[in-house]
Amino acid sequence: MGGYSQVSTNNVSGITVKNCLHFMQVSTGSVGSGAMGNTAALPSTKHNYAYNNIIFGCGFGITGYASGDWVEDYNNFYSNTTDRGNTSVGAHSTAYPVLLDAPRLLAGFRFPFSLGELSKWSQLLRIAGTSESTDDFWGMTRPVTSSKKSWGPFQATGAVREVTTIHGGATSIKLPDAGQQFLMHVPASAVSTVFNIYCYREANYAGTNPSLIIRQPGVAETKVTDAGSAGAWNLLTATLTPSALPTYVDIFISSENTAAAGSYAAYFDDFSVT
Repeated sequence: MGGYSQVSTNNVSGITVKNCLHFMQVSTGSVGSGAMGNTAALPSTKHNYAYNNIIFGCGFGITGYASGDWVEDYNNFYSNTTDRGNTSVGAHSTAYPVLLDAPRLLAGFRFPFSLGELSKWSQLLRIAGTSESTDDFWGMTRPVTSSKKSWGPFQATGAVREVTTIHGGATSIKLPDAGQQFLMHVPASAVSTVFNIYCYREANYAGTNPSLIIRQPGVAETKVTDAGSAGAWNLLTATLTPSALPTYVDIFISSENTAAAGSYAAYFDDFSVT
């Protein structure tokens, strides 16, 4: 892409850009250009902020009109002509190869592809340490345990198809550790609807138990948390009447394992809507 910036501000401060993927922004290199920039200097006490972004393959990454216009931290810069202009290096920012995932057929279960997801070989998938951003591009909450947080736009869960720990069918969905996973869009209307899914958690799982989450734009989310015993399949069920608009709900499954000494899985199977 060409032009000045993917994110450009003019005489405005206090803007925070987080959880974004910026790439192939072939900018001119002038002040204010790049993946992010501003076209007029800000007062010395005013700043814009960039956190948890992946910026690669750009002419310029973050370019302030004047020094200090942008404060960046917890970002990953890679293969840009110039990473920063008039912008100080964030103490926690990195420069790892990105290694984005790609849509393809795998031997196991594959969830819908979203541009910006990291492959399982990416160094950015899990980086120990604090992350400024508590949620990701989809609004998914990042794990409480810092070493289990993913860098960048998408909180990775490593969800896979499981063929051994199953409930009623041949496969289940395994979340190997903390994180939320988008499951599917479900068409909905303003009638009473029952959502069911079975959940199984390993014995050493710690923290808030796994949950089923139902979200609809403009409506408070519904969250059903596993209240049964570990090491057994437990039914998570929610009965609700969705809003008439929009005509869908989003289904998420969530693991909130906080055990720092190990990774303990949660499994989900037999999702149904009636």
